[in-house]
Amino acid sequence: MNTLIKNLADSCRFKIGETYTNRKGEKCTIKDIRLTFSASGEWIATKYVVAHTFMGQEIFEYDVCDSTIAKASTCKHGYVAKECKLEGVAL
Repeated sequence: MNTLIKNLADSCRFKIGETYTNRKGEKCTIKDIRLTFSASGEWIATKYVVAHTFMGQEIFEYDVCDSTIAKASTCKHGYVAKECKLEGVAL
């Protein structure tokens, strides 16, 4: 089972340590990946644990889904922000 969990965590879209800016303008860091399984061992869901700093303290959110990070990580052209080659091009 541990090998299965490691393989699933490795195949997740976002990795631990990646950063993004949420809609409030806070720089968030992915701290952990939570995998949910059914009683029969079937993989159900993937959620991320993210953290940002507020007034000098690290605040954690434990139930962040993949699409939330993906929306925050895309540029205005619809590409992943890190890979955008159209920066400075008007829409």
